[in-house]
Amino acid sequence: MRALIALTACLAAATGCDVDTLNAPAPPRGVQVSLHDPGANQTQTRSQPAGTHTWSGIADDIVYVQMTAPVIANAQVTPASDLGGDLPDEVVVFLDGAGQLGDLGRRVDSSGEFEEAVLPSTFDVIIAPDALLGRFPMRLVTPVTFSAGDSGDPLNWTLPSIELVEGRVKRRGGPTIPGAIITVFRAEEPRLPLGVTAVSDSQGFFGFEVPPGQYDLVIAGPSDGSVPIPTIRMRNQSLPLFAGVELLAIVPNVAVRTTRGQLTRGSGDPVAGRIRIEGIPVDIAAGGDPIPMGRYRIEFESESDGSWEAELPVGRYTATAFPRYSAQPIGQTLSTGIKAFEVPFGAGSVEDIKVVLPDATTVRIEAFNPGGSPMVGARVVLRMSSAPRYVWSQITGAEGALRGAWIGGLIPDTYDIELIPPPDEDGIPKLARVQSRVEILEGQVVTLQAERSDTFQGLVFSAGEEPVGDVRVELRDPQTGALYDVATTRFAGDFRGLFEGVLPR
Repeated sequence: MRALIALTACLAAATGCDVDTLNAPAPPRGVQVSLHDPGANQTQTRSQPAGTHTWSGIADDIVYVQMTAPVIANAQVTPASDLGGDLPDEVVVFLDGAGQLGDLGRRVDSSGEFEEAVLPSTFDVIIAPDALLGRFPMRLVTPVTFSAGDSGDPLNWTLPSIELVEGRVKRRGGPTIPGAIITVFRAEEPRLPLGVTAVSDSQGFFGFEVPPGQYDLVIAGPSDGSVPIPTIRMRNQSLPLFAGVELLAIVPNVAVRTTRGQLTRGSGDPVAGRIRIEGIPVDIAAGGDPIPMGRYRIEFESESDGSWEAELPVGRYTATAFPRYSAQPIGQTLSTGIKAFEVPFGAGSVEDIKVVLPDATTVRIEAFNPGGSPMVGARVVLRMSSAPRYVWSQITGAEGALRGAWIGGLIPDTYDIELIPPPDEDGIPKLARVQSRVEILEGQVVTLQAERSDTFQGLVFSAGEEPVGDVRVELRDPQTGALYDVATTRFAGDFRGLFEGVLPR
């Protein structure tokens, strides 16, 4: 503690010499702090939320941020007897804790031991043999609490016994289906995959191993559309079946038609892109009714000339085309194209499904300092809120009509825009970041203005009251979560653990 007090006195002395006198005193305000350790000190200083702190507004006052000491989570993963006493390869343990900084995953060692530094908290535990590659079921563990008062004795997590399930995928009244994908879910957790997936072979046969229980099976074709079958869900299957009994997955019999199309710009010129086709096939045997749970979705790249071809079941669809985003100007000047179409039963094929990618709208983004002057050299980060969720980063200009501004093409959408003011000549930020959510429309001018800001100093130290260096500090609005600034604590010297942050008035 004496070392911490001495460092505080040293910081106060240094601060008094370097801080400019303001015309008006800075108001006190709160700031939400989160700490991100890059990895070197994770066993001592786990990345963590650090709560809300108050800065008095006085230049000499320092905000002290104490880290929570992690505890060691220790467990032994034991194989089931039917695995021959051997663990599957690459067993991974996932811990799902509260908040974004509470999640982590770690492989167990060759003897099945898991050991990891975690924040004291309660975690949902998932044990994933073969790292969820589809051969072994994962195990969900009852939520586990790790606290500083634990005895240190390892927990024992046993992998479940598994039994073989064999089956076959076939069309109703028709042949078997090769290449179908079978995904297993627990019946009581219908949205959480078990971690077991199988693919039917050339004769339509498949097999997988699961613990005895109730399961849902989802049968679908690959996402590239190479096996054009509707998606079905077999609910509440009691598995495994009796010895020698085969699980039969019957897929509705749908007619398939070759469908061809073209991607073009608004000018009519062909352009390459990515196509997502979604829709509902119809059941021929049921008189053309939509197939329950049969939503069909595929996604693939067009040819270089924008042409595309797919085998689609009879039904109604929507094709969404995305431009190929790249550093080339064309990748930023095209919008998303959408086209609804039908694959009718009576047609031998469907031709000329043209999806137009309209030109993006031209947008001007202007950045201003608190006093109203153009902000030169600021970084503007734009994030689309909907697919394909592109992210652009641009710098405001220095001369002429582009002074403090950026002009370019954007896909019409709602964007999260972040203005990052340039640092001073010493590389130190002096203005807080600005966030805004804006709907981009044609010919729009977006104005972003930084607020008058104050620089303060903080000190990050461990539970043992030792300053901690090289920790990334994120400073946010306590109410909205808007990001004000990102700083890094000093790594060495008398000012280890110190950071400078910026808060808006």
